[in-house]
Amino acid sequence: MITPTMKHTPALLTALLLGSFSPAHADLVAHFRFDDDLKDATGQHDGRPVDPKLAPVFAPGRFGSAVVIEKVNAGIELANPSAIDFSRDFTLAAADKLDLTVGGPSERQFITGPPVQLTPTLDYAAYDWSSLPKHRRSIYRFVWRGVPDPFMDTLDFPDLGLLAPSRSFSASSLQSLALYNNSFVLHFSSELAKEITTPAEAIRRILLRKPTADELRDFTAYAQKNGLAALCRVLINSNEFLFVN
Repeated sequence: MITPTMKHTPALLTALLLGSFSPAHADLVAHFRFDDDLKDATGQHDGRPVDPKLAPVFAPGRFGSAVVIEKVNAGIELANPSAIDFSRDFTLAAADKLDLTVGGPSERQFITGPPVQLTPTLDYAAYDWSSLPKHRRSIYRFVWRGVPDPFMDTLDFPDLGLLAPSRSFSASSLQSLALYNNSFVLHFSSELAKEITTPAEAIRRILLRKPTADELRDFTAYAQKNGLAALCRVLINSNEFLFVN
């Protein structure tokens, strides 16, 4: 199940985990049941194999069916990928820190300071990401109109003071710097590193595939020198993670 707060990522998506999960949101963008095909139940983003010669393999998943991807170039690409964005939520999912609760109160991911007139001052950088065991999807973030989260603002989160029928897309050096240095990415790179023991596990959790021999050699050397958290940080900032093929 994919909502509009999700966009360019390894196409397989968290739909791997949510294959037959029932649609629960009016804002649903895509729903993949993986019932022996790659059809999107909304009719907008049917998938297709990146390599036509490698037919998808289906197997029992966490919820219903899932797709098994074991070979290089055996990924899946989607129609109309620019309408889907979930790099933030998928980062949480990879680190096993995503709260999938549907509905309920929003989550305030900032520290509140003295108000200016009626609007409080908000410190997003001071927020402690370890304050909760898991965090809600970005659609459940509490956002003050006129006081955007700098990280999400950099990633084209709409201005809540204006009508935004669709989320715009841009790719800039500022976004790359934000993704590489923001406390959100740094924290959950470290959290993911606690869940794994090898570079191969990092690649499987983040890129949803096995590493090639060259990747395993290079990433193992990098992890030995800089640690698994640094490797997770690099993979979260890779084009393969951020963009559909």
